[in-house]
Amino acid sequence: MRASALALALMLSCTGTEAPAAPHADAADLASCADPVPDVVATVGGEPITRAELESEGAGQLLEARMQLYQARKGAIDGLIVDRLIDAELAARGLNEEQLLQEEVEAKIVPPTEEEVAAFYEENRSQMQGPLDMMRPQIAGYLQQQQAGELTRAFLASLESKYEVQRHLEPLRVEVAAEDSARLGPADAPFQIIEFSDFQCPYCSIAAKTVHEVHDKYGDQVSIVYRHFPLPMHRQAGKAAEAAECAGDQGQFWGYHDALFAETKPWTTEDLTGYAKELGLKMKPFEACLASGEKAEIVADDMADGRAVGMSGTPGFYVNGMVLSGAQPLEAFDELITAELKRLGKAPK
Repeated sequence: MRASALALALMLSCTGTEAPAAPHADAADLASCADPVPDVVATVGGEPITRAELESEGAGQLLEARMQLYQARKGAIDGLIVDRLIDAELAARGLNEEQLLQEEVEAKIVPPTEEEVAAFYEENRSQMQGPLDMMRPQIAGYLQQQQAGELTRAFLASLESKYEVQRHLEPLRVEVAAEDSARLGPADAPFQIIEFSDFQCPYCSIAAKTVHEVHDKYGDQVSIVYRHFPLPMHRQAGKAAEAAECAGDQGQFWGYHDALFAETKPWTTEDLTGYAKELGLKMKPFEACLASGEKAEIVADDMADGRAVGMSGTPGFYVNGMVLSGAQPLEAFDELITAELKRLGKAPK
């Protein structure tokens, strides 16, 4: 895969970071990546250790490795597709790469207004590192980067339609149980989204907004299940997860979920009870629930199930079993859902 100036610009617009160069591998190297695991992987004192035992013992690590392999293949395919689309469009228009980038992205970026900058500042005030006047240039730059990403995705989508791109790599699917976890949307929705998240994770806070966007856009077509995966470095995240479950006993899991993500910080017990008061919960049962630690087992079970399906960081999503890692934008969910609808022979609503 070549790394043309335009291809790099497109990748930077979409991801915000430059993709690392892939290590060289020839056909023989790739052939060796097959899965030649025998039925008996070892023996101890003549007693066999079977492949089934290996798969069970190392389920989480093996799944993570398979996900990495799938993502590497998908990334390489996407890069090759971008290269061919760009080459075809350059030939069709008689332009060079810089001219095409200028016409389709740079020339269409509109500087954000003062009102847009101020609105963004207010919406994200808890994450701002200074007053509005100091943050204005950074916010304006960020909003322009967002525009560039949106323009880039729209341009690439138009090229994919124009040149009739078809992808044949089957997505990796992982079976993930919903258990009795909090759910948005009907349990029989055609799209089941399982989320593993951490209330103190800043990226999860971003993803929480996207979850509501997905629910607002697709309505009864999606069911979104929240499962807990508090990371060790976030000391209060586990207790916050228990508090959310206690709120769920009174039908306010998602309200409490939103309150926590609106103010990710090292919460005190007073903070956690304060959110319950703001939501109008009955305080005696809430406080008794939180103090008892009775919800800790639910959090621990969620974490065990998360590790079993390859979770190591947050947030992580499984869309009909298809893996989507990190704080992805709405467009990333759209891509998976649209591809799934095509596979099922259905049109999006």
